[in-house]
Amino acid sequence: ETPVSPETPVSPETPVSPETSDSSETPEADEQTEVEDEKSEADDGEATLSTDDILNSPAFLNRKLQVLKDDMVSLDESIAAAEEELEEGKSEWESSIKQLKFEEKQISERFEKSNKAADTTAKVEGKCV
Repeated sequence: ETPVSPETPVSPETPVSPETSDSSETPEADEQTEVEDEKSEADDGEATLSTDDILNSPAFLNRKLQVLKDDMVSLDESIAAAEEELEEGKSEWESSIKQLKFEEKQISERFEKSNKAADTTAKVEGKCV
């Protein structure tokens, strides 16, 4: 007796033993598989519908709206506190910041002048040599 693999074509003359045959090749097995697939698809659809029903229920949506409003209020309070801290920081550090900006400007102008003077000296020395 010749063993039958899934790749081997089965003809009416080829003997097939029950151990080597695939159970999904029988019509009854195909029907059973189709019925099981339909049941699982129906179960998935019912689960999705029940989840959608819960998420779209007025009680859930009202509670979600209330939570979002509470979050908005707490965020507005946080923003107000941060803006207050910003104003306090500005008033405390504003004079120091202005002084530092003024000093930075003076230092950068001084370096520019010294660089221009060094360039002029280098050009003059280069021509004399």
